Amino acid sequence: MSDFNVSDRIQLFLPLAGEWRKALEDFRDYICEQTLATELQMDPLPGKPNIGSKEAFVHAAKFGGVEVEFSLSRASA
Repeated sequence: MSDFNVSDRIQLFLPLAGEWRKALEDFRDYICEQTLATELQMDPLPGKPNIGSKEAFVHAAKFGGVEVEFSLSRASA
């Protein structure tokens, strides 16, 4: 399990395309505010962290019928 605190700032990686990507772009500020993300990337997390490591978390999910691997990592202080 990842070792994140609820108050940690994160980098969020949501590799979506098409209409979903447009929605992320349109609501980028709101998403960052609500998730405490300092950065929202629409590409996958670079490299391949251990799933559930202390510094990164990866979760595979279906989003609007599309398979996506959402990732987040702890933001640099």
